[in-house]
Amino acid sequence: MKLVGIVRNKRLWVVLTGIILSAVFVLQSGAFLQLFRQDTAYIYRGRILSVDEARLVPDPLIDGMYVGRQTIEIVLLQGDFSGQRFVIENTMSRYFNHHAVEGMELLFAVNMWNNEVHSIEVYSHSRGQFLLAFVAIFIMLLILVARKRGLYAILSMLFALSTVAFFMIPGIASSGNPLVFALITGAIIAAFSTFLVQDVSKKAIASFAATIFSISIVGVIVLIAGYVGNVDGLDLEHAEELVESWNWGVSNFRITHLLAASTVVIALGVVMHVSMAVVNAVFVTEEAKDMQQLFKAGMEQGRDKLTIVLSVLLLAFLGSSVVILLLIAFAEASFMLLINLDLIAVAVMQIVGASFGIVLAVPLAAISAAFIKQTKF
Repeated sequence: MKLVGIVRNKRLWVVLTGIILSAVFVLQSGAFLQLFRQDTAYIYRGRILSVDEARLVPDPLIDGMYVGRQTIEIVLLQGDFSGQRFVIENTMSRYFNHHAVEGMELLFAVNMWNNEVHSIEVYSHSRGQFLLAFVAIFIMLLILVARKRGLYAILSMLFALSTVAFFMIPGIASSGNPLVFALITGAIIAAFSTFLVQDVSKKAIASFAATIFSISIVGVIVLIAGYVGNVDGLDLEHAEELVESWNWGVSNFRITHLLAASTVVIALGVVMHVSMAVVNAVFVTEEAKDMQQLFKAGMEQGRDKLTIVLSVLLLAFLGSSVVILLLIAFAEASFMLLINLDLIAVAVMQIVGASFGIVLAVPLAAISAAFIKQTKF
């Protein structure tokens, strides 16, 4: 009986499907093999044994920062030279500042010549172990607070991460169609997350339908608005570097569609949240007799959600743009200049474009939920 119950557990099948899809995405992208690739750049982890800071001075502008040079003794912990000690110079400027402390682990660039070490330079801080521990603490806290729902959230985030990193990005790189792959990725993530949270049910179908329609509208609106307003993927940060490094074996790379594609991904999570909330409100409404009453119940819930989620979206953008906002404040530029800056135009397109989808998700979810609840199947 227990085995039969497990087999009939629809949510378990959703999880298994997600695991299989994630594995397929990772394997077909070749990322799994990259984990075992020898790093040709010779970047190795090492530990600081001793430090001479006689040539360091405090930075006159930035509190707590030092500039100058350190003489440091290190021992490499990886590679062919693991266990060997070296004495090197660590040059510290305002923009390249890795302050070495005895016992600290850093990453070092080992420059080779005739199979021998020619020079060693400080490359970066070694943050991998800390970041993994930081994420592990968050996962434990999430499970402690949300319990089973927390586990669903973790599975949903991992699936979204693997789908974007190992399906959407390689797909764009190989086909040159950002918007198409962003919409397909949105559909895959929405299906997994919705059916995981709401189980395989009428509610999940209604939420999924509303999400797909909403993100599709986002893509179309941003594409059209970008064409009219002369704002597109070429205005995105690092777009020029992308064009220069692009694999031109792939013809017809639609870089202008990158803005619409990125906005679809930005809107996806919030659209799913709003759609699920509206659909739940419709399905828990027992006193409603017809579709109109069910639609009104969903709209009431959706209107309450909009105030919060739109503010969350805006604050997320503002929080990630603090440095840019400070630069704008220091520049003391006029409104005409600001509103015509590429970075401002891109931000407005992404925020407003995503907001279109979030707002339209409310009536779309209410309509789909009311219709599906009244439909017998």
